[in-house]
Amino acid sequence: MLPLLSLTILLVGIRAVQAQNPLEREGLQKKPLPQETQETSHPNWKKIHLQQRFSHFLLPPGFIPYPDQRNQNPKRYHGRVGGKQLTIDWYRPSRGFSTISRSLLRLHYNNHFQEIHSIPKFGFLAAKVKRVDQETGSKYLSLHIWIDRQVWTLSVRLPGNPHPAVIDAAHSILSSLQMLPKGSGTRAGNIEEALRLREMQLGFPPPQDHKVETYISPHYHIYSDAPKSGTLSLQQTLEKDLIPCLLEEFGPLLTKGTRFSPLVVFLHRNRGAFVLDALDRGIARPWAEKVDGFAWGPHYSTWFDSPKAPVHFHEGTHQFVQGSLGLDGGGAWFQEGLADWIEMRQRKVPIRRLARNLLRSKKTPSLRELIETTSLQELKENEETPLSTEEAYLLSASLIAFIHERFRQDLFLAFTRDVGILPGGTPLLIDQACNRNLGITLKELEMKWRKWCGVK
Repeated sequence: MLPLLSLTILLVGIRAVQAQNPLEREGLQKKPLPQETQETSHPNWKKIHLQQRFSHFLLPPGFIPYPDQRNQNPKRYHGRVGGKQLTIDWYRPSRGFSTISRSLLRLHYNNHFQEIHSIPKFGFLAAKVKRVDQETGSKYLSLHIWIDRQVWTLSVRLPGNPHPAVIDAAHSILSSLQMLPKGSGTRAGNIEEALRLREMQLGFPPPQDHKVETYISPHYHIYSDAPKSGTLSLQQTLEKDLIPCLLEEFGPLLTKGTRFSPLVVFLHRNRGAFVLDALDRGIARPWAEKVDGFAWGPHYSTWFDSPKAPVHFHEGTHQFVQGSLGLDGGGAWFQEGLADWIEMRQRKVPIRRLARNLLRSKKTPSLRELIETTSLQELKENEETPLSTEEAYLLSASLIAFIHERFRQDLFLAFTRDVGILPGGTPLLIDQACNRNLGITLKELEMKWRKWCGVK
């Protein structure tokens, strides 16, 4: 009996030690990533077939379209549930690259967002949104889906003071939406060639005084008028060094709509050509002459310098997070924090130690102030807590590093997805994302982060 009793005491002691481990205590009690939404079953509801993506959604009996909507966007339907009027809007995307955060940004200035949270809708990135129009007082529930680097939206306008049956019907309408991505079959050669020409001319518009070569690899289309050896070296850096790191950290967030979509790189032969490209895209000259590259959506423009330059890891992360994951929201702290975190990891920079030294050496903005800052460059103008751009990037990267280290990967990814779809740095919505995914408030996150850095 004595050996058995000793073994029992030993096991209890091990479990007690595990329970005291902050990683276990904070990680194991959290919920995993939510499961994919299933289509709601309503046999007597009418199926509304849409021309785009073989898509459809369901509407309750008696709902009809508004008249004469042949070329209108959105398509609008209306009807009654429980004696209350519901209006349904189906928005097709505008041409060009878009994301959920950008589609919400146009509503940001005259709406109060009560809740925004991401969901995997049949393998696609999607978001459910609850908002109030501040001009009319109207309440909306909407579903936004990111497919093929564009956003499709189904919105329900609720009546005033809707009862639970009406709200349930609105959620069922949104959950019924079914969509498919573009076919994955091989395009005809002439179509593929035309698409690549159009793609190349985004970075090298005609007329061109140098020949532009095309380099195709599994994850990239590189268009370059730089020397071939340098271009191939950059291609190898992106494919062999950057992409494996990004897939290791963010791979589960890839969706069916973007998994095989290439990223596009424009490599210019010298700084002058690069600066001209930046100016053509509306970047101010002082900034264009200072940076070595910039990313927008699935595109990245740079110039031939060193294939191992840190800018490729920083801007390449922006490019992947925005163009492949569709997550370009959450504010400057989040976007620059992710990019600087990956860059500093590649350079083996001691993020935690540098953040501790910074936090101990000077007064810094609160996490709420950092989140609300629309541009990290603005912090150097703050009279009470001035920060250089590099210091602001470091604080942001250290916060990302803390969340990544202290929470399980699925919780880190869920938080990343929830924050990345937000229209900006809104503390209320980011606090909701912290509670939903990390089980702590924004204030608690700041306290734990500072403690992790070794600062009270």
